[in-house]
Amino acid sequence: MIGLLSFAAYTIVFSVVISGLYTFFSKRRLPTQSDSATNTIQRFYFYVVILISLLMTINGVLLLTGFIFDGFGTREISNPNPLQAATGLTFVIVGIPLWVFHWRHINHRVNNNPADRNSNLRQFYFYLVLSIGIASIAKNLISTSEFVIGIEDFNLSSLVSVLLWLLVWIFHWNLLNGSIIRPSKEFESSLFRNIYICLTVILGLLLLSSGLASSIHIALENLVDYLTNSEFILEPDSESIRDSFTHSLSLVPSGLLLWTTHWILFSGKEKYNSIKSTYTYFVSVFGGILIFLGILLIIWVILSSILAIFISITDQETNDIIRALPEAVTLILVGAPIFIYHVKHIRYYLDPDPLHSTSNKIILYSLTLFLIILLSIGLGIFSYSCLSIMVANTPEILVQEESSYWQLPFTAGLSMILVGGISWSLIWRETTKDRITGMNSHSLERKTYLVVLLCIGAISASATAVALLIISILTLLEGQYNSETLDSLVAPISVFISLILIVPFHFHLYRKEKRFISEAPDLPLTIPKKVTMLSPGNVSEFVKQLEHHLGYSIHVLKWVDEGVENLEPHLGNPEAAASAIQLSKGTHVFLLPESGGIRFYSHNGEI
Repeated sequence: MIGLLSFAAYTIVFSVVISGLYTFFSKRRLPTQSDSATNTIQRFYFYVVILISLLMTINGVLLLTGFIFDGFGTREISNPNPLQAATGLTFVIVGIPLWVFHWRHINHRVNNNPADRNSNLRQFYFYLVLSIGIASIAKNLISTSEFVIGIEDFNLSSLVSVLLWLLVWIFHWNLLNGSIIRPSKEFESSLFRNIYICLTVILGLLLLSSGLASSIHIALENLVDYLTNSEFILEPDSESIRDSFTHSLSLVPSGLLLWTTHWILFSGKEKYNSIKSTYTYFVSVFGGILIFLGILLIIWVILSSILAIFISITDQETNDIIRALPEAVTLILVGAPIFIYHVKHIRYYLDPDPLHSTSNKIILYSLTLFLIILLSIGLGIFSYSCLSIMVANTPEILVQEESSYWQLPFTAGLSMILVGGISWSLIWRETTKDRITGMNSHSLERKTYLVVLLCIGAISASATAVALLIISILTLLEGQYNSETLDSLVAPISVFISLILIVPFHFHLYRKEKRFISEAPDLPLTIPKKVTMLSPGNVSEFVKQLEHHLGYSIHVLKWVDEGVENLEPHLGNPEAAASAIQLSKGTHVFLLPESGGIRFYSHNGEI
């Protein structure tokens, strides 16, 4: 505490001295060419001092609150902490005037100079304070929730901290954004604002999901123990279990507050930007991964239970297998709402048109990449378990208790193969459907998927080759080939088997699609457009060829006006039509057949 007090004293003296020097010289400084740099330095100084004085004031109030609560609230007046009171009072006495002086001065500059108002430094300061404030509110709100639930004693400092930081947050937010409900259009697209909202939403979602997940898992775990007549490590009604459950629930209010306010209230009606889009796609894929992991655990429990019928395992091992069910159900119950909500949100706000389905591509190919990696890992683990049994060359090992070393990789690998293989095949078939545009070789997402997978395969193959070479050279140098050498070959051979079953297919597909692109060099690789064609009659053959050259589907509408049946349009070359569509400026293209050819109209889908 003495060190903190000394540091604060030096900071105060330094700030006061610098303030006096700046006030003295700023009135006598002549304008020069270095005004811009000087103003930046001055702004930096003021915002640093404002931040320090603000933190001093808040910490001072909290120290005084703690002193009052500890000394008088607990009726231990005879043993107060004078150092705590002195430090808190000093921080308040010095911090408030220091903040007022610098805040009034910087506001005067902002009112007289629009450049100061729109400066990146000012926005950085504001959103830094907002970030510190929201983190402090979340932390202390958890402590307050624990008191309300009844697992912690009342802490006045936590409640006061929530109120203080809430006032500070509202003050800075309204000053920068206009109001809480209707933010200023001036800073709506600010990079700092988008980053702040995104990070706060992620924090809120983590607190909310982790709190619910822990609570659900504890409840399901105790339910499984009760149904299986397992011995409780702790009694169901013990304080530790109740505390764990209620502590998990205490995270929910804080997470719910952060997520709902920043996602629904502050950014719900704003246009999508790169940061917001990245968040929604990432969280959607994350939710889908949680679902697949939950399904994987369920399949593993089923396979392990079936295997337990044919081999002798202990009751404790059986219970350990069944106890994985709460984790599986928890993953699905938490991941499913996250996945469904964000996918629907993307489809409604970001990508409402199924014919221009960028969201389909990003989400599907992300999940496809995860599943193919899961499949390859499963193949490797399953191969490892099978080769280990073959190398052991002892049939008794299958029915002995020592067999536990192969049971887990065997069932885990088989579960990964089933979940990864079946899910990957279903989603891969979905990516090849014509109704999802841009899923073929013209899709950037598809190309990214293939390149990333081939890179992972190349790195894994290189590492496997190095391992095999080291083992081979070591065997030659030692001049002997024994069971230990054979055991060391199991792991790299398992990886090689996995790679040989996965990589060649994708490499062939990559070369095939690369060759297809090279055969049509005149077609630019652009983002797929929404193409609508008004058809007076049978244009199916032209549409089929046009979709082939475009690489994605188009929407055909039947032309029902009177006299269109007598129209004999000259549709022309589909390749030329595809090139004209891709070179059009708009994201939406409307095709109108005429007797002399096709007229192209493009727009961006906005009024």
